[in-house]
Amino acid sequence: MIDSLYTAMIFITVLSSITTLIIMKSFSLLSRHDRLCFDVAFVLVMICTLLEWAQEQVNGRFLSEVWLHYLIVTVEFALSPTISFIFVYALRPRTPHTVLSLIPAINFILLMLNLRFRFIFYVDADGIYHRGKYVFLYAGALIISIIYLFAGLILLSHDYHSYNIDAAFAITAFLIIGLSVQLYDRKYMIDWPVITLSSILILVFYSSLVSQSDEMTHLLNRNKFETDCRRLDKRACFITFDINDFKMANDLNGHSFGDKVLRRTADELIAVFGPYGRIYRIGGDEFCAVLTKNPENAEFLIGEFNGRIASVKIDGTPLPTVSTGYAEFEPGKDTVERATALADRYMYRHKENKNN
Repeated sequence: MIDSLYTAMIFITVLSSITTLIIMKSFSLLSRHDRLCFDVAFVLVMICTLLEWAQEQVNGRFLSEVWLHYLIVTVEFALSPTISFIFVYALRPRTPHTVLSLIPAINFILLMLNLRFRFIFYVDADGIYHRGKYVFLYAGALIISIIYLFAGLILLSHDYHSYNIDAAFAITAFLIIGLSVQLYDRKYMIDWPVITLSSILILVFYSSLVSQSDEMTHLLNRNKFETDCRRLDKRACFITFDINDFKMANDLNGHSFGDKVLRRTADELIAVFGPYGRIYRIGGDEFCAVLTKNPENAEFLIGEFNGRIASVKIDGTPLPTVSTGYAEFEPGKDTVERATALADRYMYRHKENKNN
């Protein structure tokens, strides 16, 4: 009965990966690079899942084919830590290579040595798998790969201004807890179902960040702004921003300069207003901050923001100034539409005064 249940669990796990691969084909948000890396990662997860199942099938059987048992476990152990690195490469392809990137290679070398010295795992005379005295070397490689994955998720969240950072912690905690159960007692064969589900959660996490964010600045996008406004049920302050003479700066210095202006302005917005609410890019050079924490500090924060902008230079050229306007929102008394319209009106009045 247990063997049948385990086989059923493996079947469902592999089917989940196959279904995810099929669904990913319709993900327009994923670049070609992203999709390829996720495809490879999920294929490796499926291979390892099937290898573990195959290892259970030969455990204590086929005594004349002990080499097959060693081959199955060695390949599974060699591929396992690699999967985290592939996910990180999918999520952040520009992540600098570190000494941690050598972990899969070191793990592979140790597994090759294990075929001779049997210190990580071995198969006894009855064809039964056993953990070796130094199995912790493989466990260490797996743990390091998970730490690397966790760092990648946190850095990705940081790239998107720490949106959904709680999800990065939750996914990692789920993965660690699930794997710890089997590392503690091998009779609980849940490692690859846990890894498969974690992989799907990573894909959902990444897709949610990309879908709700602006590609250029990684601020929240217009669609997310409209969704959040419909759900806003607490006192807030809407602050709108428009970069002055942005088109002129773009024409004089080139589009690459304009891109840098947008990204640097976004960085300053996050630095000043991020602790108090959410920041959105709602147009070409237009932004909006919705402060739900200490909204009464809006005027002070705007002054701080303007001071920071005045001190910034990009390639020796001062950053264009930014016009601002703000309006308070009180649930039950105001509407979001009125608050945003009023903030826009004050912002454009500010812009006109600067031009006169």
